[in-house]
Amino acid sequence: MIKFIQKDFRAYSSFFYILIAIMAIYSYMTLILNAIDGLVGFLLIYLPAFSGVILFLGDHTLTPHIASLPISRKELVVGKYLSTYFFGISMVIVVTIITWAVSLFDPKAFLDLNNLISVKGILFSLTPITVIVSVSYPILFKYGLNIGVRIVLGLMAVSYSYGLIMLEDKIKAAMMLDRRGLFPVGMALIDKFESQLGPMFYVLYVLGFVLLIGTSVALSFFWIRNKDI
Repeated sequence: MIKFIQKDFRAYSSFFYILIAIMAIYSYMTLILNAIDGLVGFLLIYLPAFSGVILFLGDHTLTPHIASLPISRKELVVGKYLSTYFFGISMVIVVTIITWAVSLFDPKAFLDLNNLISVKGILFSLTPITVIVSVSYPILFKYGLNIGVRIVLGLMAVSYSYGLIMLEDKIKAAMMLDRRGLFPVGMALIDKFESQLGPMFYVLYVLGFVLLIGTSVALSFFWIRNKDI
């Protein structure tokens, strides 16, 4: 399984470097245009979602790996989850470095950096990749790449265009925030729940992570075990 994960990383390494270049260029443009409010949210949520769809569209390795590599279907599922999650964590680290660089020139980015390296910032950063992986892989393993990718793409389009954008505006208006952007709004929302629930909020958040990932892996095991290759 380790060789399988390494092969995934090698296959996506060029794409990862291109993605870093895009992130750097976008960050430079937000600094020039004074649009820092949307920087971290875009890098943590929108860009991983778009890149995930691109990777799924170009990933034709699921069936060949099952047929050719000396690994079980269970190892295949675990390997795909781990490689994708490690890819997402690597992106979070890159986002943190970029935010630090931008914070040298903009005080808003410095505030975002402090939030990003806090417990709430780390949880927020891991949420997009956790949700994307947990929702996408059971669908891909059940329906295959041709149909599964279309379903995932449709779900992402609806959730991001109508869900997050509208939700961001409503929360910003309800909480009377002076900054827009998913990350500042997300931090304000977490602060509100933390003030109401205390440390229990983080316990429930982590339990939600574990439940979501556990359910997703179980479904992926079930679908791929019953899939004819």
